[in-house]
Amino acid sequence: MRNFLTFLSFFTLLFFFAPLLCLNGRENPPDLPAATAPKPISFPETVSCNGEAIPTGEFLVQMLGAWKIQAYRADALKAAAVAAASQLAVALKEGRAEDLPRITPDGAKRAWGDYWFSVYWPKLQAAVRDTYGTVLTRDGAPFPAEVFPLSWGKTEEGVDCPYDFTCGEFVTTVTVDLEKFLPYFPDCKDNLSVKNAPSGRVETVTSGGSSFTGTQLMSMFSLPSPAFTLSVGERVVFTCRGQGDGQGMSLYAANEAAKRGDDWEIILHTFYPQAEISRQEENRSLGS
Repeated sequence: MRNFLTFLSFFTLLFFFAPLLCLNGRENPPDLPAATAPKPISFPETVSCNGEAIPTGEFLVQMLGAWKIQAYRADALKAAAVAAASQLAVALKEGRAEDLPRITPDGAKRAWGDYWFSVYWPKLQAAVRDTYGTVLTRDGAPFPAEVFPLSWGKTEEGVDCPYDFTCGEFVTTVTVDLEKFLPYFPDCKDNLSVKNAPSGRVETVTSGGSSFTGTQLMSMFSLPSPAFTLSVGERVVFTCRGQGDGQGMSLYAANEAAKRGDDWEIILHTFYPQAEISRQEENRSLGS
């Protein structure tokens, strides 16, 4: 009987303490060192720009106003506000916030009129307020999430934008005097070759010993986009599709997605699939 009780006591101790021994012996993953842990996203209360301290939220509103999207749907505006915040976060780190395009309230009143300013400016403020402190990050750090007005059917990264074709400003033409074109392509009447990139953008235009990228020609001749065809006669006619360089998010496509029910987070994941949506621990007011 004594042997049985001894065995029972041993078995009981083994039953209760063996799991603890196993847990103590298990190798736990090391904690992430504090030096490499992603820091919460935080903005200063104001942005210094040309000697003026502008409340950060108001600065973001002014950025959205400069993008000419004031009539867009709420979720498109929110997606754009996060992209603007991401651009601002990088610009603040690099000390170049004053280089970011923006429009002041007075400038918006002049451009839109007093009535439409009273309608649209609060919408931009609401988009910033609802997403304030949210940015797009890669590897824990904000990156300059680029935007552009209108794609030529897809973005440079290959995101399809089928509804951009429906925009009334999808196709535009630019006519250039032949005399302005010949210094760059002296043999263009006899020998002109256009190579397109997979996205549909013109990769290069070559004639004889001259070669320029579509982006270079966009800058040289004030074209709305680097996606174009051209014809050479007495004058050179560029037929362009879309507006902007095609990098990042098509703002028009974002609005079309919002019309069809996509919320701002889905829109951002569509155009920046490798990015994460990161938020600071506490949102702040617009500060205005």
